[in-house]
Amino acid sequence: MFETHAHTRRFSPDAVQSLGELIASASALGLAGTVATEHMDPDLGQGEMWFDLDDYFSVMESARSSLPAGFRLLNGIEAGYQTHLADRYRNMADTRPFDHVIGSVHALRGDDIYFVQDVFREGREAVYGAYLDALIEMASSGRWFDVLGHYDYVTRFSGYAQPRLTYREQPDRFDRLFRQIIANGQALELNARSIRAMERIGAPDPMPDPDVFLRYRELGGELVAVGSDAHAPDEVGLYRERIRDYLLHVGFLRSFVYIDRSPVGFP
Repeated sequence: MFETHAHTRRFSPDAVQSLGELIASASALGLAGTVATEHMDPDLGQGEMWFDLDDYFSVMESARSSLPAGFRLLNGIEAGYQTHLADRYRNMADTRPFDHVIGSVHALRGDDIYFVQDVFREGREAVYGAYLDALIEMASSGRWFDVLGHYDYVTRFSGYAQPRLTYREQPDRFDRLFRQIIANGQALELNARSIRAMERIGAPDPMPDPDVFLRYRELGGELVAVGSDAHAPDEVGLYRERIRDYLLHVGFLRSFVYIDRSPVGFP
């Protein structure tokens, strides 16, 4: 298994782990490698984050000189999508030596989901529908990213009595989203941080709705990326055994990481 979604404090200000700690944690777990997918979230008000790409690639190259035997460190980024940023991200992905690019949505109508609780006033069905619409728009904006990040991010902060996002309540939107990323050759992410968020609020079943991944596979989806969304050393590889069992249950024998922007499978 590969850690495909992790942040370090030098480039992602909400992280507390160093790159060395990320590498050490992933290696100690026996993972094949890790991607440092740092936050790029401009124009997001209080949650705005970005970093110097030249500095990032220099630090990553230096770190590769002292990796544990057989361990791989890949270049990555988590780009926070908003409509006006699509061309900027496309140019960045095309001109920089990334391996693994995550496209994520952290905002609705320009408001940061983490900081702005007013986002959730419209009610569960409307807000979750709007979030899926934003993911569909991002997927329709082109093949500049490799992995659709945390499709259920919106559930973490909703405060709804039943926060879990299920396939049954938004089937048409999920189908449109899945058909688009399948056509694009992009992976669907299973994000362990979303599981942890559901556990913390006492959700009866914190795992993603199995019907989401079953339907994705039914439509022809084969690419699933497993990411812990780690911001600290003890979050690296979070729930990896539990997630492996879950994926086997819904029919996925491998998870994927992108190396030089192409999917590579790991058991």
